[in-house]
Amino acid sequence: MQKTVYEIAICGHGGELLRAAGVSCWGRFEGWRVTAKDYRRIALSLPGASEGSHQGHPDFRVGGKIFCTLAYEKEGFGVLKLSLEEQAGLVEDAPEVFSPVPGGWGRMGMTRVKLDAVSADVLEGALKMAWKRRLAK
Repeated sequence: MQKTVYEIAICGHGGELLRAAGVSCWGRFEGWRVTAKDYRRIALSLPGASEGSHQGHPDFRVGGKIFCTLAYEKEGFGVLKLSLEEQAGLVEDAPEVFSPVPGGWGRMGMTRVKLDAVSADVLEGALKMAWKRRLAK
Protein backbone atom coordinates (compact mmCIF):
# COMPACT_ATOMS: atom_id res chain seq x y z
CA MET A 1 0.00 0.00 0.00
CA GLN A 2 1.12 3.54 -0.69
CA LYS A 3 0.48 6.43 1.66
CA THR A 4 -1.60 9.29 0.30
CA VAL A 5 -3.84 12.13 1.49
CA TYR A 6 -7.50 11.86 0.57
CA GLU A 7 -9.94 14.70 0.04
CA ILE A 8 -13.18 12.78 0.19
CA ALA A 9 -16.43 13.60 1.92
CA ILE A 10 -18.54 10.53 2.37
CA CYS A 11 -21.27 12.16 4.40
CA GLY A 12 -24.36 12.04 2.18
CA HIS A 13 -26.49 9.11 1.09
CA GLY A 14 -23.54 6.85 0.28
CA GLY A 15 -21.96 7.80 3.59
CA GLU A 16 -24.99 6.49 5.41
CA LEU A 17 -24.57 3.20 3.58
CA LEU A 18 -20.87 3.04 4.43
CA ARG A 19 -21.56 3.90 8.09
CA ALA A 20 -24.03 1.00 8.16
CA ALA A 21 -21.15 -1.18 6.95
CA GLY A 22 -18.94 0.09 9.79
CA VAL A 23 -17.06 3.02 8.20
CA SER A 24 -17.29 6.47 9.78
CA CYS A 25 -17.92 9.66 7.84
CA TRP A 26 -14.99 12.02 7.36
CA GLY A 27 -13.54 14.62 5.03
CA ARG A 28 -9.78 15.00 4.67
CA PHE A 29 -7.69 12.13 5.97
CA GLU A 30 -4.30 10.59 5.46
CA GLY A 31 -4.17 6.91 4.76
CA TRP A 32 -2.92 4.13 2.59
CA ARG A 33 -4.22 3.63 -0.91
CA VAL A 34 -4.82 0.06 -1.92
CA THR A 35 -3.56 -2.31 -4.59
CA ALA A 36 -5.24 -5.31 -6.22
CA LYS A 37 -3.42 -7.48 -3.67
CA ASP A 38 -5.02 -5.48 -0.83
CA TYR A 39 -8.43 -5.69 -2.53
CA ARG A 40 -8.09 -9.48 -2.68
CA ARG A 41 -6.95 -9.70 0.96
CA ILE A 42 -9.83 -7.54 2.24
CA ALA A 43 -12.44 -9.37 0.15
CA LEU A 44 -11.21 -12.77 1.37
CA SER A 45 -11.20 -11.58 5.00
CA LEU A 46 -15.01 -11.41 4.97
CA PRO A 47 -16.69 -14.46 6.55
CA GLY A 48 -17.46 -17.20 4.03
CA ALA A 49 -15.73 -15.40 1.15
CA SER A 50 -13.91 -17.48 -1.45
CA GLU A 51 -12.05 -16.69 -4.65
CA GLY A 52 -13.14 -17.99 -8.02
CA SER A 53 -12.91 -16.94 -11.62
CA HIS A 54 -15.47 -15.39 -13.97
CA GLN A 55 -14.73 -14.74 -17.64
CA GLY A 56 -11.02 -15.17 -16.96
CA HIS A 57 -10.89 -12.66 -14.10
CA PRO A 58 -10.70 -13.19 -10.32
CA ASP A 59 -14.00 -12.93 -8.50
CA PHE A 60 -15.00 -13.20 -4.87
CA ARG A 61 -18.09 -15.05 -3.70
CA VAL A 62 -20.16 -15.71 -0.64
CA GLY A 63 -22.61 -18.60 -0.69
CA GLY A 64 -21.58 -19.25 -4.29
CA LYS A 65 -22.68 -15.75 -5.41
CA ILE A 66 -20.28 -13.10 -6.72
CA PHE A 67 -20.08 -9.93 -4.64
CA CYS A 68 -17.00 -8.35 -6.23
CA THR A 69 -14.37 -8.92 -8.91
CA LEU A 70 -11.04 -7.72 -10.20
CA ALA A 71 -12.32 -7.71 -13.79
CA TYR A 72 -10.78 -4.27 -14.43
CA GLU A 73 -7.59 -4.82 -12.44
CA LYS A 74 -5.31 -3.87 -15.36
CA GLU A 75 -7.15 -0.55 -15.64
CA GLY A 76 -6.74 0.05 -11.88
CA PHE A 77 -10.27 -0.81 -10.74
CA GLY A 78 -12.06 -3.37 -8.63
CA VAL A 79 -15.77 -4.01 -9.24
CA LEU A 80 -18.54 -4.25 -6.63
CA LYS A 81 -21.98 -5.78 -7.15
CA LEU A 82 -24.32 -3.25 -5.52
CA SER A 83 -27.95 -2.21 -5.70
CA LEU A 84 -28.66 0.82 -7.88
CA GLU A 85 -29.42 2.82 -4.72
CA GLU A 86 -26.10 1.87 -3.12
CA GLN A 87 -24.26 2.64 -6.35
CA ALA A 88 -25.92 6.06 -6.70
CA GLY A 89 -25.06 6.99 -3.12
CA LEU A 90 -21.39 6.07 -3.42
CA VAL A 91 -20.99 7.71 -6.84
CA GLU A 92 -22.68 10.89 -5.59
CA ASP A 93 -20.51 11.11 -2.49
CA ALA A 94 -17.17 10.06 -3.97
CA PRO A 95 -17.15 10.26 -7.80
CA GLU A 96 -13.35 10.27 -7.79
CA VAL A 97 -13.44 6.79 -6.23
CA PHE A 98 -16.68 5.11 -7.40
CA SER A 99 -18.27 5.00 -10.87
CA PRO A 100 -20.73 2.72 -12.66
CA VAL A 101 -19.13 0.10 -14.89
CA PRO A 102 -19.57 1.39 -18.46
CA GLY A 103 -22.47 -0.05 -20.46
CA GLY A 104 -25.23 -2.36 -19.36
CA TRP A 105 -23.43 -3.84 -16.35
CA GLY A 106 -23.29 -0.42 -14.71
CA ARG A 107 -27.04 -0.02 -15.15
CA MET A 108 -27.43 -3.20 -13.06
CA GLY A 109 -25.41 -1.90 -10.10
CA MET A 110 -21.93 -3.06 -11.07
CA THR A 111 -19.68 -0.33 -9.66
CA ARG A 112 -16.00 0.38 -10.25
CA VAL A 113 -13.78 1.40 -7.36
CA LYS A 114 -10.55 3.18 -8.29
CA LEU A 115 -7.84 1.39 -6.33
CA ASP A 116 -5.31 4.21 -6.22
CA ALA A 117 -7.96 6.66 -4.96
CA VAL A 118 -9.57 4.65 -2.15
CA SER A 119 -8.43 4.05 1.41
CA ALA A 120 -8.46 0.58 2.92
CA ASP A 121 -11.21 1.62 5.37
CA VAL A 122 -13.53 2.93 2.66
CA LEU A 123 -12.81 -0.10 0.47
CA GLU A 124 -13.53 -2.45 3.35
CA GLY A 125 -16.86 -0.72 3.99
CA ALA A 126 -17.83 -0.88 0.32
CA LEU A 127 -16.81 -4.54 0.07
CA LYS A 128 -18.86 -5.30 3.21
CA MET A 129 -21.82 -3.56 1.59
CA ALA A 130 -21.54 -5.78 -1.51
CA TRP A 131 -20.86 -8.88 0.63
CA LYS A 132 -23.93 -8.26 2.86
CA ARG A 133 -26.13 -7.75 -0.18
CA ARG A 134 -25.13 -11.14 -1.64
CA LEU A 135 -25.20 -12.86 1.74
CA ALA A 136 -28.83 -11.82 2.21
CA LYS A 137 -29.95 -13.45 -1.08
